[in-house]
Amino acid sequence: MSDTQAGRILKLLQVAGDYGVANHKLAEISLQYNARIFDLRHRHGHDIRKRRVYYGTRPSETFMYYLVKPKAPKPRPVAEATTKRPEPTLFRMDPVRQPQRMFG
Repeated sequence: MSDTQAGRILKLLQVAGDYGVANHKLAEISLQYNARIFDLRHRHGHDIRKRRVYYGTRPSETFMYYLVKPKAPKPRPVAEATTKRPEPTLFRMDPVRQPQRMFG
């Protein structure tokens, strides 16, 4: 995938790291960079986000694209072994509940 347009965009995003890549730089690789980013997100599972660039309070037409690195999964706690297990029964052995009286 490295010599495809999507591969070159992915490589550029990896090299840029936290600085991100501007959309006009991605357009140098492919004018349909949104389609290539769609492929990277949905077909290859990469987390790519974008943020608009502002000049003061005025929004520009420039967007910065970032590749979010996947976080390591948290280790699951090991369940403690219980010594007492309930005996399997064919029927429920719950005590029969008496109906409550409504009037008196």
